[in-house]
Amino acid sequence: MGSKIEYIVALLIVFIVLVAKYVHINPINNTHTNSNNKTIEFNNFVAYDLNSTTIKDIIKGKQAVKYSDKWILKEPKISTKDIKDISSKYAIYSKNFIVFKGNVTAIKKNGTILKSNYATYNLKKSELFTPKRFYLYKDKDKVTGKELFYDKKHKITKAKDVNGTFKLKNSQ
Repeated sequence: MGSKIEYIVALLIVFIVLVAKYVHINPINNTHTNSNNKTIEFNNFVAYDLNSTTIKDIIKGKQAVKYSDKWILKEPKISTKDIKDISSKYAIYSKNFIVFKGNVTAIKKNGTILKSNYATYNLKKSELFTPKRFYLYKDKDKVTGKELFYDKKHKITKAKDVNGTFKLKNSQ
């Protein structure tokens, strides 16, 4: 790899496999960090995580800034092998986790939509967790609750304080 574009593509691929740890920061006004610690910045970007046969993950966003141990994303939209789209106002990537904050929307491949203000996605284990109130929608069905845990690998979904409304199908 010699060209600048190949270097940027390689960095973006590495960026996609990074994940976020739980930290409380506000990346929109950059009050959380000294701008001298910023090492890389991308604006209006699309990054692809590739293997030898397919695209594994796609990340789009308005801005991505790398600090020493994490990436801060503004208005990210992420597609994984398990979830069609996850978007929010901003996200933090570090050490196998993506922490989404502000207007989180996750759309599963089967059409189920999750809405919350906070969610954590573990790329390595394909687990989505939101400790706050959540809303799930599919067709005319609606479920609300808190502390949603979704494990794609083991096909487990758990939540607390669950309420739902469902349209029953005819059994004819």
